[in-house]
Amino acid sequence: MVAGLFSLKAMPYKMIQDRKVYHIWGNAVSSKVFGLFYRLNDTIETFMDYEGLYSHRFHVTLDESKQTRDSLELNDSENKKTFFWNRWNHKTKGYTEVKDFFPVIEFAQDSLSALYYLRTLPLLPDTSVTFPVISEGKYWEAQVTVVRRELLKTTFGRTPSIVLQLETKYQGILQKRGESFLWISDDDRRIALRLEAKVKIGTVVAVLRKFEPGISPTNSSQ
Repeated sequence: MVAGLFSLKAMPYKMIQDRKVYHIWGNAVSSKVFGLFYRLNDTIETFMDYEGLYSHRFHVTLDESKQTRDSLELNDSENKKTFFWNRWNHKTKGYTEVKDFFPVIEFAQDSLSALYYLRTLPLLPDTSVTFPVISEGKYWEAQVTVVRRELLKTTFGRTPSIVLQLETKYQGILQKRGESFLWISDDDRRIALRLEAKVKIGTVVAVLRKFEPGISPTNSSQ
């Protein structure tokens, strides 16, 4: 069953505390058929340091059949702390709100910036890399293992790809229940081509349908 469509877009550069940042925006919308069982229209965005490639800010809004949620993480890498504000209204569990500061490790990623940071790593054969990730006021080590190289059938034809095994944490309906694998193109663009993950509701497979290249930073006035 086609569950829905997930779009990711690199927005114009922003400034946060005098730091230039990448602004990455994403939206997940359930398909009409899947929406009969579980409807969702979720938005996610990260603000990632242009030079250091670490997270400054992470924002999630959920509008789903069983819940609505507005979650904000403000990450202060210099002072090693994060401000986490989470307003959650669940149909059966009721309303909860969290607003507090938490200690974290410096130069950490959030749940979305981690994907873009991962694409910058060497990813040599038979190697594993780890890096810190902040999630809901806590931090943990993400581990990525290079499994193999292979030709993957994609919308671009048979594309050389790198297969990665991910040790990640998912929240809510996408809570992890098994191994996760990510295919990215084996070139300098490192495009995400395919994702397979075992989650609470079964197995999720995401396949790239469309890719539109952006403007090169050398040709942009942003």
